[in-house]
Amino acid sequence: MADIFDKQEESKRAQTRFLGLLAQKHDAALANLLANKDFRFYMSELLGFCKTFENAFSEKGNVAAYQNGMQAVGQKIFNDIMLIEPEAYLLMCQEENDLLSMRGEKDEFK
Repeated sequence: MADIFDKQEESKRAQTRFLGLLAQKHDAALANLLANKDFRFYMSELLGFCKTFENAFSEKGNVAAYQNGMQAVGQKIFNDIMLIEPEAYLLMCQEENDLLSMRGEKDEFK
């Protein structure tokens, strides 16, 4: 009987180690991607597309549900960036402002 519990405990420890390794790989992958200027541009565009920082209110339930889903994806991406590489978000904002200033626009609120 003790043998079964030992195997279960060993399996739980292996699962915990595996999940830890996945989390480390996730963090390292995102940090490496955020080091790339083109990827930061893409992420900035994606956060905008998801309307991450906008009000998702709609009187139509299906529209509100869709917008909330989009925002949830954007918020997940934003939270990951802020947890792993917060300086990259500031750099993304600066790079976006640089692009907008080329067009004569500037977004001071990001």
